[in-house]
Amino acid sequence: RLEEFALRFLNGPFRVLKRLEFHLTSVSTEGLVNLFAALKKNTRLSELIMSGSCRFDLLAASNLLEEGWLTKISSRGNQNPSNAIFMAAKRNQERMIACRRACVLLLAAK
Repeated sequence: RLEEFALRFLNGPFRVLKRLEFHLTSVSTEGLVNLFAALKKNTRLSELIMSGSCRFDLLAASNLLEEGWLTKISSRGNQNPSNAIFMAAKRNQERMIACRRACVLLLAAK
């Protein structure tokens, strides 16, 4: 179950998790809120793929996108993320590209 995964795996030390894909069927709102909070706190997740009963409203409310790591969000169902979520992911992706360029320039200048 997703709630058990969130509690046991994600609510521990930092996890190197870049991509997460899961299917939502009967996950409680509280369970999904806890999952997004754990992802925000303990990972640097860059790609999130959801299918089933996607709750993009809870994703937006979790501020996971505001951490700046999440750059790709997709759905394998008939629900799609809102335009605001797509724009936030695109903004994060553009920031990552700019950061990489700055790092390369700093290393080259050294």
